[in-house]
This record gives sequence, C-alpha cells and structure tokens, in this order.
Amino acid sequence: MKQIALILLIFAGASHAAQQRRSAAFELEISEANVRVAENRSVELAHSFVSRLQVHVLRTPQQINYGSVALKVNGESANIIMTTKSETTGMLCELDLNLRAGFRLLPGRNSVEASAVDFYGRRLYATFLVDIRSEGNSGSELRTETSTTDPLAGLPQIKLASPSGALSKEDRRVVFEGVVVFRDRDWTLSIAGRPLSSVNETAAAVPTTRGIAVSPGATGNAFPFRQEVSIPEGATEVRVEVETRAGNRAAVIVPVGAAAVPLTEGVVDKYAVVIGVSRYRYARPGFPNLQYARADAAAFRDFLLSQAGGQFRPTNVITLFDEDATILNVRTALFTFLTRSKENDQVVIYFAGHGAPDPNNPNDLYFLAHDSDPANMAATALPMWQMRDLFARTIKTKRVVTFADACHSAGAGAAEDQKNLINQYVYKYASADGRAIITASDIGELSEESEKWGAGHGVFTYFLLQAL
Repeated sequence: MKQIALILLIFAGASHAAQQRRSAAFELEISEANVRVAENRSVELAHSFVSRLQVHVLRTPQQINYGSVALKVNGESANIIMTTKSETTGMLCELDLNLRAGFRLLPGRNSVEASAVDFYGRRLYATFLVDIRSEGNSGSELRTETSTTDPLAGLPQIKLASPSGALSKEDRRVVFEGVVVFRDRDWTLSIAGRPLSSVNETAAAVPTTRGIAVSPGATGNAFPFRQEVSIPEGATEVRVEVETRAGNRAAVIVPVGAAAVPLTEGVVDKYAVVIGVSRYRYARPGFPNLQYARADAAAFRDFLLSQAGGQFRPTNVITLFDEDATILNVRTALFTFLTRSKENDQVVIYFAGHGAPDPNNPNDLYFLAHDSDPANMAATALPMWQMRDLFARTIKTKRVVTFADACHSAGAGAAEDQKNLINQYVYKYASADGRAIITASDIGELSEESEKWGAGHGVFTYFLLQAL
C-alpha cells in the first residue's frame, strides 16, 4: 500500500507540474485602455494613443529565469525600452513605447511577443494581438518622421485627423486638426513652419470615435489642436511638427499635389523567383505535405511569362518546385540570382508552402524548403532575419513585389492556440521602402487549398491570378 501511495503521490506531483507548465506564463495589460489580454489572444482598440504596455510574468524566480525574459513589439526587440519590478504573482515588465522610435502601435494589427526559459530549461512563448481599427494618418500619401536627441526623454506623437491624405494644388486654406500625445505639455507645435497659436492644454478626451479619455497627469496625455493654415504658393508639402524641450521631434508630412510614380516607369529589366513546395522530405503529422502549392507556383510562373504578366524573359525567372526547392537552391535563388537586379529593375518573389515557428524556439520563424527538418529548423530552413537582409541589402531595386502563401498550417510543433506570425514578419520586411507585399492570410489564419478552385489550387493564388 505504501508503494501504491508513493506512486500516486509521484503521479500527482508530475501531473501538477505538467499542469503548471501548461498554464499561462504571461499576461498583457494596457492600463491606459483598462484592458488585460490573456496569452495567445487578441484585443481591439479604437485608437493607438497608447504610450505604455505592461507584460506580467506569472512565474516566481524559482520557476523561471527572469534574465531570459524577452519581449518584442511588432517584431522588434523591446527589451531596450523595458523596465522591470517584482509583483506578488511574479514580475512586471513595463514598455515605454515613446522611449525610442519604432515601437508605437500602428493602425491595423500589432503583435507583442513574450518568451522566457523555465526551470526545466523549456522555452515559454506567448503572443498578444492588438487590433487598431480606427486611426488618423490613414491617408496612404502621408509620411512620418522622427528624430531623437535624448533617447531617455521620450518621443511625442502626432495623430492627424484632418487632412487624411495629400492636398491638391488648388487647396489654399486648409484646417489641420489632430492630437499631440506626450507625457506632459513641455513641447512646441508648428504647421508649415509657423508655431501654432493655441493648443488645448487640458489633458482631454480624444473624440469618442477616435480614442479614450486620459486623466490629467497620466502618461501619454492627449492635447487636441485645430488650426486653419494658408498653404504657401508652390509648396510641395506641409509639415506638422512637434518638438520637445529635449529636442526630440516627430512630424507628419502632408504632400501637396503629389503624383504617384507608376511601378513600371523606368524599368530596365525584370527578374522573378517562384517557389512552390507541396512535398516535404520530413512530412509527418503536424507537418503535412500540401496538395496544390506546386500547382499554384507553376500557374503564377506561367502568368509572368505570358503577355498579360509582362512577358518576363525565361532566363530571368527561377522556378523551384518540390524536390528542387532545397534550402541550398532557395538561398542561391534569393541571395545570388537576385543580385543581378539593378536600381531600375523590377523583382517579383512568389512563395507557396509552409511557414512556421521553430518548435524548439517559437519566437524564431522560418520559411520551410523541401528538405527543411522541423526538428532542426535553424540549420535547414530560411529564417526571417535572412529575409530582412534580402530586402535590405541584397536586392538593389525598390521595385519589389512579393506574394506569400505561407501559412497552410499552424506550424510544426506550435501550440494549438499559438499565433503564427510568419505573415506579419514577411509584411514587415518586404514592404519597407514602399515595396509591395500581398500575403494569403493574416496572423493566426490558415490558407485554404482545395480541388474546387480551378481543378486544384489554393484559394489565394486562384483569385490572385483571376484578378491579375
């Protein structure tokens, strides 16, 4: 009986430990919006007037290595803007989004990633999604600029409600309306080079359709402004600029009479890399072969070679299907072949296949080639940081269009409710410098394929080719 009791005790202890490992390790709090978000869940906000995020680590120092805690905001390592303190439940990590450029929440979908190593040596990983569906600065022609003199003093924000896009040359007097968001009133605002005559200095509620009330003295106070401005004759842009006493600046630039430059203007030559992987050497449950990724890629290649697709020269199009799409061949096509493109050329990249997080380290994301091994992705798959280098360093032209159908599964080894951020990272790197990117699905969504789409296609490529 003692042996049975001991076995039951050991089993109960092991079960409790397993349950503890499965329980939530992180929780996101947005105190300015009075919301908390469970890990691998999402929340929708009406605005991005948020200056701080709080990530609660729900583990004690005996359960987790606090030094291993790492946070990312929209793919950028956020530990440089993080401060920590102890809590009764574990540790609080607070992120000051205004401390450095590049961390503010953006219109659309934002991601916060949290990872750490527990006392078993296992990696803990969670994602939080913050959807911002209503926002100023929505005009595609508007640009933003920031400059930092004192990184510790914080950056202000300008949310421009009107105008929401480029002005015409006929616009002579225009009302500029919006909000300056900063932790205090120690700044100056100018429009078209002239200081604004008056600003509402009361920390006020942003209009109800665009934000939430911020109490006086709270971090991220919102200061509304409204000013009619005369547009100078011959002006090509109007700058709305705020500068803090420390010299940190933020600006929204509104073009005047700007005309879009057609993508094909000045194109000298065109290059394409088309990759489609249906069969995987290490396919298994949780990492299945696909049905129509190869067929999708072949149809897209045929389109590029056709008159409707621009009649790319066959020698300028690299196609890699199934067994030919080894990690070596994929890297050679992307990082060697595409170096032929020059500044005035056009590049098209198409990928259909699996995109997944590393089961051994879920915050590392990869494109999977035919011979990629899910148990050893670091050595056999294409990491997102290499895709960043591809667009930033390898491809010389800014005329790059990328199509990615890369989320046919939740990812080898990923938890059932864990969000696959592969498309967000592709969008982040492939859309820089005005480049175009279209992905088949959003964060955590899957890409459907079926025989009902043109006798066998993925729904994304089937309708993409119809549209083109």
